[in-house]
Amino acid sequence: MPRSLGARAARLAAALPSLGLIAAGLVLLAFLASDLGPEPARAQGTQWEPRRLTGSHAAQPREGLYLAGDALRFAVDREGNRVRLRFVGEDEDFYLTIAPGQLGGRVLKYDTGETALKVAGWGEVTVYTREAPGGIPASLIGDPPAAHAGVPSPQKLKALAADIGQRLQYVGGITLNFDADWSELGNDANAARLVLDTLQNSARAFEILARSPEKRKAIAARFDTVRVAPDRRMIARIKDRTLTITYMPSEGAAGRPSSHAIAIALSDLL
Repeated sequence: MPRSLGARAARLAAALPSLGLIAAGLVLLAFLASDLGPEPARAQGTQWEPRRLTGSHAAQPREGLYLAGDALRFAVDREGNRVRLRFVGEDEDFYLTIAPGQLGGRVLKYDTGETALKVAGWGEVTVYTREAPGGIPASLIGDPPAAHAGVPSPQKLKALAADIGQRLQYVGGITLNFDADWSELGNDANAARLVLDTLQNSARAFEILARSPEKRKAIAARFDTVRVAPDRRMIARIKDRTLTITYMPSEGAAGRPSSHAIAIALSDLL
């Protein structure tokens, strides 16, 4: 309460007990209305809206390491104009899109359209996972971890693709050959990084699908090669027993599908 209201409010409070409950409430409301002054003028034809936070407040969530609940840790930082999310203990980076939320807040979504984070106008962060679809409040506890190491050479990427195929055979019982135009990656670090991420995200998606005997049978019946290739959009298509998963070089580091998006696309195709 402003200091100028203090003395009058004290005298009024002393008199309220002698009044009836309803009368006391009306007196108090009248006092507040008279001292707070008239409502600010508004332009003709407009209506009142809640004040929305701008500037640095609108740029939430803050970069850093967060803790949700007792053990869920995740890091938030930025690369270019995209917010990057990574859960501690996992290797995948998620690049989120931002949309306005209620009362100056923000809603950050995965490339599947599912909500990843919500940020209230006053800065409170809530994280959403498949295990906690209702959301868990999170607190900033430190700085974000260091960025990833450099991108492997085309030869190492090709070897990684072979390793992914062997792992899926061992873990999921799926026999797949992973391929890309390795010769085109030597002088393009951005494309090499996108191929690396697409390979790894595809492997994660296949490990999820391999838990279902029906999906394993469908994969074996439809394709035996997975090709990663550039395109003007991110899609997945099957032709001549080859599944092609595309990435978009024009989008920078965010120009590849997440494992969630690949799993959903494959489920629809199968």
